[in-house]
Amino acid sequence: MVGIDGSKYAESALEAAIDIAKRYSAKLYVVYIHPLPSMPLVTGVPAYPHIITHFPDYYPKVPPDVKERIEPLLKKYEKIAVECGVKEV
Repeated sequence: MVGIDGSKYAESALEAAIDIAKRYSAKLYVVYIHPLPSMPLVTGVPAYPHIITHFPDYYPKVPPDVKERIEPLLKKYEKIAVECGVKEV
């Protein structure tokens, strides 16, 4: 699994992940994790991940502009991995 964000570091991570996936005949997952907005601490309500289930409207879906920017990157990196010999991406 390799996380991408469009940076030069993501490109380097992709190269390493491709090498590992090829070496071990492994499936490669290329992922982007969209950061959640921080939520102010409410008295009596802990600021833990399960809080999302209590306030689902506060945590919106990935914004369309982010999807438009990231989906082409995911496809680009998938294509690169396949061209480099990774069997499953």
